[in-house]
Amino acid sequence: MIYTIIYVIFAIIVIVFSILAVRDRNLIHSAIYLMIFLFVLAALFIFLGASLVGQ
Repeated sequence: MIYTIIYVIFAIIVIVFSILAVRDRNLIHSAIYLMIFLFVLAALFIFLGASLVGQ
């Protein structure tokens, strides 16, 4: 049950930061959002057991 909640939280964070990275007009903010998106996506892959993809 806790793993499902963590997965959903990570998925929501990934969706929010991907939208922010695309919609923001400031290039620096967009790059920061993209970096956070990629780190959370890597954490999500590691959480799912695909450590090779998450590295």
